[in-house]
Amino acid sequence: MQNYIQTILDSIDEEKIAEDTLNFLKVKSETGDEKKGCDFLVNILQRENLDVLVDEFIDKRPNVYTLLSGSNPKVGKSLMFNGHIDTIPIGISDPPEIKNNTIIGRGAEDMKGGLISVVHAISAIKKSKINLSGDLSLTSVIGHETPIGQKEGPKRLIELLKLKKMTPDAIVITEGPNAIWTAGMGFINFTITIHSEKGSMHTINTTFLENPIYWAGKTLLELQNLEVEFENSEYHKLCGRNQLNIGKLNGGDYFNRLPSEVTINGTLRWNPNYKMKDMLSKLQNICSKISKKSNLKTNFSIEENATKQPFQTSLDDPIINSLKNSGEKIIEKSPEIIGMALSTDANLYSYHTKIPTIGYGPQYKTAHSDHEKISIDSLYKASKIYALTAIEYCGIYKK
Repeated sequence: MQNYIQTILDSIDEEKIAEDTLNFLKVKSETGDEKKGCDFLVNILQRENLDVLVDEFIDKRPNVYTLLSGSNPKVGKSLMFNGHIDTIPIGISDPPEIKNNTIIGRGAEDMKGGLISVVHAISAIKKSKINLSGDLSLTSVIGHETPIGQKEGPKRLIELLKLKKMTPDAIVITEGPNAIWTAGMGFINFTITIHSEKGSMHTINTTFLENPIYWAGKTLLELQNLEVEFENSEYHKLCGRNQLNIGKLNGGDYFNRLPSEVTINGTLRWNPNYKMKDMLSKLQNICSKISKKSNLKTNFSIEENATKQPFQTSLDDPIINSLKNSGEKIIEKSPEIIGMALSTDANLYSYHTKIPTIGYGPQYKTAHSDHEKISIDSLYKASKIYALTAIEYCGIYKK
């Protein structure tokens, strides 16, 4: 490894990463109320003498960007790191602390630790005085966590990318396991509604076969058949098979009153071998079948803001090779190539901008739990991998 690269890696301070991450966790930045977290990140970037752009496209809810301009971006490739500032509600989660070389608290893994690791990686490159050929940026967004968040931050970034205000050749989301996350499932949150025109009445004046609850049961059996179909359908080599599940069943308000309406809420995930229209068609077929048999109005809707198309980045893309090479140098093995059923903002960026997008995080074991935590060592190694990846991918400018 060249001396100047080793100098960059040696300048990344493990204790400082831990300290900054812990302090970031102490700043509340729940979805919809991210301002203090945004301000904290701005202050960290300014402390590191990095250029900062505060994009306050929503009052008191800005995206925060930093850019290390390349000396020859027309020749070198440009890389964007990306992550979200907001967290799910703190609730009864463990309070922020460092214990046994582990940082504990809401946002440790999802994903304030990843953001801090990137900041230190970019800062180390800038302090080294080397010039990258391509641009290197970090875009930190708000509004990621649904249902409170409506993807406001990612959508704003997509808008800027489409307008060519930023022109990365690849995007790396610093969330997930320390593996190269190259593919993800599509996702919809659906609601099937079974409605009776009779309205509410005493059940003595109607029959069980006219009851929307009866037909909700039949609908669940049809959904079960669809899940069996998925079990026997084509598996994706990284993401696995399509998946369907039900989370809520609502209907009725009294033991002997006919409910006028019953709703079934569930999720449907499909791998990159399939299209969203195929999934919607399957739900529509079930609703049409139940409606015909029951003479009850049966339809479905989806939560548009929670809908994501699947994504898959080519394994031959240069960003994957750069991450693999960097991993081999830092952790002495090539990071695993994975796909996940979990959907992420990579789904949005990949689908809407067509920019190759992957995920590579420090760790992903406790996100959204009340005992969220992350090892300091994983953040330290991730920071070094981010720095090496940026250097290899963007290239060193030589006059």
